[in-house]
Amino acid sequence: MDFDDLEDPIQKPQVPRFLPKLKPKGKLPQKKSEPGLNSDPVVKPEPHELSVDAEDSKLVSVAPKSGVASSSYNTNENANVPELEEDRQAEPMDVDDDYVVREIDVYFNPQPDENTQLYVMQYPLRPSWRPYDLEDQCKEVRLKPKSGKVEIDIEVPNGSDSLNTQKMTLSSSGNLLPKIGCTYAIGVLQGDKLHLNPLHALVQLRPSTSAADEEEEDTNDTKILKDFDRKRAAASSKNQGKMLPSSKQNTNDKESWVPLKYHSSRSDLSTTCLQKLMAANHSPIPLTVSPYDYLNSFCPGRSNDSIRQPLRFMRSLLSLPLEERFKKWFCEGGAPAYRFSVLKYLAPEVPLDQVIQILDKQAVLVQGLWVPENPIILPHCDPNDPLAIAREYVILKFSQKLTITDEELAFKKIMNVLLVQVLQKFAIQRTVMRDWKFKEPPDTSFTKDYSEVAEQQREKFARKKPQIMIKIEKYIPHFQNCPKVALSKKILLPDEKREAVLKALEVLFRKHSVNSYETICRGLRDMAVSKSSVQREDNSKWMVVAASCVDGPREGLEGVIKEFATSIHGAYVAKSSLLHPDLNPLRNVVIQLFLARPPNEKLVKAHILEAFRASLKKDNVSDNDYLKVMNEICESRRGSWVLKSPAGR
Repeated sequence: MDFDDLEDPIQKPQVPRFLPKLKPKGKLPQKKSEPGLNSDPVVKPEPHELSVDAEDSKLVSVAPKSGVASSSYNTNENANVPELEEDRQAEPMDVDDDYVVREIDVYFNPQPDENTQLYVMQYPLRPSWRPYDLEDQCKEVRLKPKSGKVEIDIEVPNGSDSLNTQKMTLSSSGNLLPKIGCTYAIGVLQGDKLHLNPLHALVQLRPSTSAADEEEEDTNDTKILKDFDRKRAAASSKNQGKMLPSSKQNTNDKESWVPLKYHSSRSDLSTTCLQKLMAANHSPIPLTVSPYDYLNSFCPGRSNDSIRQPLRFMRSLLSLPLEERFKKWFCEGGAPAYRFSVLKYLAPEVPLDQVIQILDKQAVLVQGLWVPENPIILPHCDPNDPLAIAREYVILKFSQKLTITDEELAFKKIMNVLLVQVLQKFAIQRTVMRDWKFKEPPDTSFTKDYSEVAEQQREKFARKKPQIMIKIEKYIPHFQNCPKVALSKKILLPDEKREAVLKALEVLFRKHSVNSYETICRGLRDMAVSKSSVQREDNSKWMVVAASCVDGPREGLEGVIKEFATSIHGAYVAKSSLLHPDLNPLRNVVIQLFLARPPNEKLVKAHILEAFRASLKKDNVSDNDYLKVMNEICESRRGSWVLKSPAGR
């Protein structure tokens, strides 16, 4: 069945398909129209069986666009232009206005009748401007209903001789539609009514010499099946005469071709089929699902709904009030901390200042990220519950620095279990470093752009810190409450190891002025390995001794490191400058400023000079001395100074 002439009921003059393009030497004489002839095109009469006006009917395809630019018929884009297009061209339309141009009622027709199946036939190797003339060329059509295979025999000219023809077979590999759910439909547009009819199959027809190939393929398959049956028969004789089913039954069950007859679009049968595609009963279909789910039911796609589920969640989220929207996101989002660049899209209709006000009520700022508070995550948990206390303690520690050491988690067993449970969501455990590191990278851009908000959050933590520490004190073991007995006991290294470590630290800090405990341990090992292979054994002995302290208790090595360097938020800086010892007073002022500020805080020259004048009672500092001190332990970033990153980071 072909619908070539349904979209354009006006007959047009036949133009040769392969007319050569010739440039005329002069103007061609125009043929004068005779007064007795009408120049208007003749309208083709429609069959009487069609109860609707053919000019108001249009066959459309409701399906996703495929990469194959082919069709079984040509579509004239200028045909059947609605009168609404002329009105829109006559009156200028405001681009900013978005209004309904046309409303179309959709009618669903499950199946025209029991014996009718709709197929879409594509011709990928045939351009759309050169379709097959099936009315004159089609000789036979065959179909395999179960597999959806189609074959069409047509006659094509043999070479340049148009009188001499040969048979060509157009064959398809099978149905391209998914087995679960139909994603394609054909529709008939009749005025403002669109009648949808689900497709049974979508096939792509390509020229093929399938007859000879099938005979050869059947011959090869027969040989393989005979060999396979012979082996199965031999195996069955060994298994106490048990007979196995023969594979020859599969060859007998091979689907046979069903011959069909081709009818053109001008036939009465095609007209009747077209009328069946339009639903006769216009009864409304009750909609028991949401409109979004109803539209998704037309294109079910994969069985995995992992892509659509977040979209459905966002749609339901944006329909809630503003505060409830953020609360639901914090509870069901799944992440422990959120960036402001993501949260602002939850409220695109309100200004950013209002978003920050809502976040300030429901979350706290940790390393530039927003972490929901206990009343949001644990709504039914009492503030004095151990789980709530553990979560508050972890959030407090991470607001101060990126790591929490194992010494800071030395509590009773019940609290340790809860702390680990909370830390597994916020951080990554590093057994070698004996600490937990915050898993999310800090959002320094937010603290820079909203410095006032960051300062208010620091004050908020300063007010909450005494209350949190009072709550968690009751979970400290009893032996830790006696600092004179347990906590005052220090692990000291022997003098030989202590001197070796101090000597090695001087070498390391000359190479890198800022180090962490991890980089110091790595440097001691590398120094022992590299120097011992180059220098004599007597000169490198102290390096091996210093490296051996890394494998010992951490408290002993850290004690020697703290004698030599000052810890600034986990980073060590030598107490005395190894390059400019005469500038230690100014250097100590800079170190104290970093200690008094939160991690990753920046210093400006005005604050440094003001603190230097207040502490040393000096008015002027030369720019040369100022740059020597700052370049040794700091680095410049956009007109301000930050502490250098430890070596190796």
